[in-house]
Amino acid sequence: MNPIRAIIVEDEKPAMDNLAGKLQRSCKIVDIIAQCRTGEEAIKEIHDKEPQLVFLDVQLGTMTGFDVLERLQYIPFEVIFTTSFGQFAVDAINNVNPVAYLVKPVDDKKLVQAVNKARQKLEEAPQPEMGRRIAVPVMNGLEFLFVDDIMYCRANDNYCFIHTVNEGRKLITKPLASMEKKLPGSPFCRIHRSHLVNCNFVKSFSREDGGYVVMQDGTQLRVANNRRDGLLESLLRS
Repeated sequence: MNPIRAIIVEDEKPAMDNLAGKLQRSCKIVDIIAQCRTGEEAIKEIHDKEPQLVFLDVQLGTMTGFDVLERLQYIPFEVIFTTSFGQFAVDAINNVNPVAYLVKPVDDKKLVQAVNKARQKLEEAPQPEMGRRIAVPVMNGLEFLFVDDIMYCRANDNYCFIHTVNEGRKLITKPLASMEKKLPGSPFCRIHRSHLVNCNFVKSFSREDGGYVVMQDGTQLRVANNRRDGLLESLLRS
């Protein structure tokens, strides 16, 4: 396998230098392409440099590692969390599904094991265009969802439900407009103030009763009059 392009996100310089040194000595397959001290810097560098692996500190001053993931549009990389606070381990493992959770100071053996696990996952991962992921906020943390698995989203006041192919319905603790920003453009189309659909899962469109679509799971979703032309254009492109 080619070198793993990695970014270290750590707000304490001694801890960053310690981790970088251990990677250079024990995990030569890792190519450190950036080192970030803040969450904002991490978001920019991840967008610009598209790493395959991110070593992400949980506590980053005014932000957390979870905040960084939530702010990113897509998550096409693996995550290894690092922190001094062991109580975060349960949340990280249950809600974000990282490659590993390493408590600082990082143990050399556990670091090597984590990098090897990341390498295996990267080798087995689908091609990027078929495996884009987004981080979405749920009631008890974050979950990663494959974009291609999302059938549609339905608004529920200041929350929304995401309906996926394999995992059914999930309550997302953000309004529908937030999901629309994460899923811009084809094949996703906003058809109503309460509905955002993946056109690849639209079975049919009917002009009856003011207009509605039938999704792959049989659900009927209303189409607003001012959204009809945009929907039809998106259906013809998908």
